[in-house]
Amino acid sequence: MIRRLLCASASRQLSLWLLVVTAVFVPSTVRAQDGRVVRPNVTTSGSVVALNGNLDVYGTVRGNATALKGDVIVHRGGRVQGDAISIAGRVRNEGGVVDGRMKTYGRHVKHIRRTPARVIRHDTGRTVGLALGWLLMVSLIGFALLAFGPEKLSIVVNTMQGGIGKSLGSGLIGQIAIVPGAVAVVALLAASLVGILLIPLGLIAFMFLVAGVAMFGFVAVATMTGAAIGGGKNRDDTPNGAMLRAFVTGTGVFLGLWVVTALLSGIPLIGAIVRSFASAVTFIAVTTGFGAVLLSYWRGEFKAARPKGSEV
Repeated sequence: MIRRLLCASASRQLSLWLLVVTAVFVPSTVRAQDGRVVRPNVTTSGSVVALNGNLDVYGTVRGNATALKGDVIVHRGGRVQGDAISIAGRVRNEGGVVDGRMKTYGRHVKHIRRTPARVIRHDTGRTVGLALGWLLMVSLIGFALLAFGPEKLSIVVNTMQGGIGKSLGSGLIGQIAIVPGAVAVVALLAASLVGILLIPLGLIAFMFLVAGVAMFGFVAVATMTGAAIGGGKNRDDTPNGAMLRAFVTGTGVFLGLWVVTALLSGIPLIGAIVRSFASAVTFIAVTTGFGAVLLSYWRGEFKAARPKGSEV
């Protein structure tokens, strides 16, 4: 896109300078440094060029009427038998006649001012604030899962522990299937007249479902990460307490990763490397959790879940 704009701009500039060269060097009847007036009842024997001023035509110009850094003004009773051309100005027909075309090039050339380049400043506080906002959202969803569905969360964790590669591969396949799934939703709703009206709501519900599954999977990854870091130390008396401790620990690890990224992102090279690393780790975590949820559902393990939680 930028390349196309640059090419178009270069083409316009080249055309403008060709017109300038043509206006200056091609023979014409009259050339004036500070504009030109073709008086009434005066007929020129060729084209007229006015430099650095307006070209006022009250008589007849047998050829082109060109103004460089000025306007071509064809007044009542005036006539231009060729083209009326203005470079860095405009063509104004105020009751006259122009047999050819009226052309305007680079109307705002003389008003161009050099503008300073936009300076992009890094806002560490804003980046840290975004990380904390995501922490709050994940924490709320995680606490809700621990309160109302700890057995399902434990199932997803056990699925990942049974094979990280399977969960990661399933997550990649699931992400690829998001677009076909959305198309399928549209096709199913389009089968009826009422369904056509509900297509936008259906797509929104589908995307919320995908986001919910991804968030569920990330909470499970954070819980498994916290359990791995905690190991056998400070075991709680209840399985739910152990899961809560593991979730808080794992979420803190991911938050710390993004806080470090925010603090270092102002450094050109190191910031880019750390940001890439954090993005890759988060992508793998979300994809693995997403795939683990899909695998657990596909195997029917959610239906067989009991209300009792199991230890992570």
